[in-house]
Amino acid sequence: MRQAFVLVHGMCEQKPMQNLRSFVDAVWKRNPKAHHPHATAGAWSHPDDVQGGFELRRISTSSNSAGVLTDFYEFYWAHLMQGNQLSHVQSWIFALLRRNPFSLSETFRLAWFVIAISGVAFVGLGTLAGMAAVGRSPLPVWITLVLTILVWPTAEGLLRLFVGDVARYLQPSPENIKVRHDIREAGVKLIDALHERGYHRITIVGHSLGCVVGYDILTHAWARRHKSFAGDAKAQEQAAQVLEEIIATEPFDTNAYRAAQRSYSDALVEAGLNWRITDFVTLGNPMAHADVLLALDDEDFAKRCQERELPTSPPALERRGAKTTFRYSRSFQSVDGGTARASIPHHAAVFAPVVWTNLYFPSRWLVQGDSIGGELWPLFGRGVHDVPVRTELRGGLLLHTEYWTFEAIDRPGSHVETLCQALDVGRAVK
Repeated sequence: MRQAFVLVHGMCEQKPMQNLRSFVDAVWKRNPKAHHPHATAGAWSHPDDVQGGFELRRISTSSNSAGVLTDFYEFYWAHLMQGNQLSHVQSWIFALLRRNPFSLSETFRLAWFVIAISGVAFVGLGTLAGMAAVGRSPLPVWITLVLTILVWPTAEGLLRLFVGDVARYLQPSPENIKVRHDIREAGVKLIDALHERGYHRITIVGHSLGCVVGYDILTHAWARRHKSFAGDAKAQEQAAQVLEEIIATEPFDTNAYRAAQRSYSDALVEAGLNWRITDFVTLGNPMAHADVLLALDDEDFAKRCQERELPTSPPALERRGAKTTFRYSRSFQSVDGGTARASIPHHAAVFAPVVWTNLYFPSRWLVQGDSIGGELWPLFGRGVHDVPVRTELRGGLLLHTEYWTFEAIDRPGSHVETLCQALDVGRAVK
């Protein structure tokens, strides 16, 4: 038995394997609960013969506590996001600033005002730098030199570095379409290749902008595979009915829903569907602000979810007769060569079999915790398991990059321990 974990990195010019090595150290090497009592806790680096890049490696481990071998991969996409320009950032920021700040969440409303003030300051800085370049600066010579040689280039470079990837990936303007397509296509190809290798369980882990990338490749990979049954599709109908009953029951029981998702995932495999992705774990997920980042407004976001453009957990339902369901009836060729008919999940029902766990550092005043991440269930459904985590690192300030960083003193219930529980590397697979 083998399982695979795929880490999808976030924004900025990430170096290949930089994140994956520290991630494996945290969730495998320093996670004794995942180790087999009669095996080593080591990890070995092999050429990545799945993605085919010379810069990437596959990190393999010995047997976990259930006797399962594990491979860790990094979906590296930074090389596909080159050529970021200040104009890309400006157009995205202007689009954000057109939103009514009082219609936004408290965290994003504060961010809106910070962006607006920073934008005015940046424009003013650029104007002064331009005036200095033509010798018309109203400032003293030494200030002019500092402004044109140091301050302006540094500010522009940092803006392109830290915001450029986000601006280009989240904005579907013509100049960004090819970049978005290339990243998603590479991600879907990776998922296809992992299925071809015969892994019994695959987990996608996204950090920061990598959460959005992971969500997109899951969405498109599922849409290509969701109706490719090779056996008797009726075998999964009972498990699907359990899911639908839980969705319809108030109050919603998240734990019961997650258990039913596991059963449904197994039933789909038994029915012949080649889909082995069981978990989506997100860390510092900017989709907590998806109504601003992925849509024009609240109404547009809700419409996209209901029309199944943006998958939710539980999946979008539609009424068929006397019941609501995420399935539709379809005829297909059965194993005996005849024609069979059964209900199968629709193209946006990826979070029927895939369990979505979201970890975030609660934020306050933009600098405490992680203001980029946050709760997802108000936007993406009650099936998303939001888990707040805390740490004493940095005094609790600016924690967006610390989701698998160990504290000086390991604490019970720490953020890394919670991450290990969410990933469950030591789990048995079928």
